Amino acid sequence: MITWLNDVVLVQIDCENGEGIDLAKTYNIQGYPTFVMADPSARTVYRWMGYTKEAFLHKVGAGLSDLTPIEEKEKRFAGRPDLPTALVLAEYAESTGKLQQAVDYYQEAARLDPDNDYAYALFQLYRWGNRKQTFTEEQVKESAGAALASPYTDDGSRFWVLYAMAGYAAQDPDNQQLREDVSKAEKLINDKPDVAPERYKKDISIYYTLLIDKNKEKAVELKKSNMAEGWMDNAGDLNEFSWWCFENHVDLEEAEKLARRGIKLAEPGHEKAMILDTCAEIVNALGNHADAMELTKLAIKEDPDSKYYQAQLKRFADASQVQ
Repeated sequence: MITWLNDVVLVQIDCENGEGIDLAKTYNIQGYPTFVMADPSARTVYRWMGYTKEAFLHKVGAGLSDLTPIEEKEKRFAGRPDLPTALVLAEYAESTGKLQQAVDYYQEAARLDPDNDYAYALFQLYRWGNRKQTFTEEQVKESAGAALASPYTDDGSRFWVLYAMAGYAAQDPDNQQLREDVSKAEKLINDKPDVAPERYKKDISIYYTLLIDKNKEKAVELKKSNMAEGWMDNAGDLNEFSWWCFENHVDLEEAEKLARRGIKLAEPGHEKAMILDTCAEIVNALGNHADAMELTKLAIKEDPDSKYYQAQLKRFADASQVQ
């Protein structure tokens, strides 16, 4: 029996509705799921993103072992670094969007820990930071190489590194190292079938078909067959498929139609803004910069607090000037 359940109160909050919207701003929620452990005074003592049952149980236990607020942990760590606090502060920094700070804490954890180099955690940070334009693609590739070379990266984590790099390979299909990563991923799933869920293994086979076999038509059909049942009537699934087409430069005309279908089905707010952005990227790639701008203006109306869509609007406007 987990005895610490008597010491905590579990509360689930929808951060996109009701009072959850203001709480998300107060706690600077960057993504879902985010877990915040707070004391009775609402001061954060631990915080992290992502979820597995085992990780959740471990992290709650770790949080209860040191109930000092984050601010006190930071002051204590500055004068007397220790491994548990380094990891807590790294996850806190990551979940609040302070990605370079998170990198620094993980690197300090590696210095303090003779049994781990945290190369996989660093890779995840660099990858996420690249999406937020904090880190460069070269930093992602370098961290991927370090994670794949690390003796502390298990096969499951190795798969996810290769899976991520397959996505970069789609954007840079002539890059020999990235193509080798796709081949390594295909070999890994053949050698160790239990290394990842079936759907993600199929994604690797799709990338292999697209980038190594260079059969775009077959890759598209494989991608469609790997989508969830009823995907054509689900805004999130339509967004996923349309974005995949955009990233891989295939069937952009069909992707635009499906993205527009997704826009009609999407819930107002964050979800609709995301698929509007996907559609904007697609029509921009097709050379219709003015339409991309109009779609992005709609995305801004759906998610006015997002700086990302403002930056997108400027990018599409700049593209229209050089047409």
